[in-house]
Amino acid sequence: MLQCIFILSDSGQVMLEKQLIGHKVDRSICAWFWDQVISQGDSFKQQSVIASPTHYLFQIVREGITFLACTQLEMPPLMGIESS
Repeated sequence: MLQCIFILSDSGQVMLEKQLIGHKVDRSICAWFWDQVISQGDSFKQQSVIASPTHYLFQIVREGITFLACTQLEMPPLMGIESS
């Protein structure tokens, strides 16, 4: 099940944060994600599922806006959407 959803601007700023269950995900995951985007470039943005040290991140990028969802359990991307 997804734990949170972040909407990020094209500069990495958190525009919206929605916590979905009791365990609050720290915004530092967004900083980690954005550091990876900067260091690895566009090839990183093409990956839909990314494993961070603490979470699995699902990302969708559209017109400069990044939708970033976090979970601690490995799951197929469509299951994350379905269970929300």
